[in-house]
Amino acid sequence: MKKILFVLVMFGLFVACNNAKTEKDQEATKTEMQDEQQQEAVENEEAEEVESDTAKVEQEVNEEEEVKTEEVKTEEVEKEKKVEKKEEETNTPC
Repeated sequence: MKKILFVLVMFGLFVACNNAKTEKDQEATKTEMQDEQQQEAVENEEAEEVESDTAKVEQEVNEEEEVKTEEVKTEEVEKEKKVEKKEEETNTPC
């Protein structure tokens, strides 16, 4: 009778330990998943910031190029006007 009682107690302890271990494993897995989700959220946020910064830089570069293009066009127009004035001065008899 003592042997049967001993076996039942040992089996009960085994089951209890297994349940505790399973619960710990589940909790650890849950914590890992939460950590991964947080890490992924941080990485996504960083990626969005980089994309935003890249877009701003591209916009600034485009604006600078537009300004330079306008300056070049203005210079060309001024040069053409000077050339026209010189031609008019040369063509006009004094």
